[in-house]
Amino acid sequence: MQRDMIRREKSMGQESSRIILKALARTGRQNESFEALQKLAKKQIDGSFVRVRKRCTLSGRSRGLVHRSIPFSRILFKARASQGLLPLLKKV
Repeated sequence: MQRDMIRREKSMGQESSRIILKALARTGRQNESFEALQKLAKKQIDGSFVRVRKRCTLSGRSRGLVHRSIPFSRILFKARASQGLLPLLKKV
């Protein structure tokens, strides 16, 4: 959990520079794109947003998320839905 928080902080700080370098690598001239790729390769791997793990907001569980729009794990989602704490959901 702590490692994931560190990755989130690093990715937020490096996100804009990574986007610019990726755009230069795709659309720039040959030497510009090569330089952009070299700069991207020198950056830390943990700074990439792909390395951040999606987690449950309440328990911190990393697996079993219901959907990307619902930030709960399947266990908490089932418990809260059966208690009636989630609006627009009823147990049938």
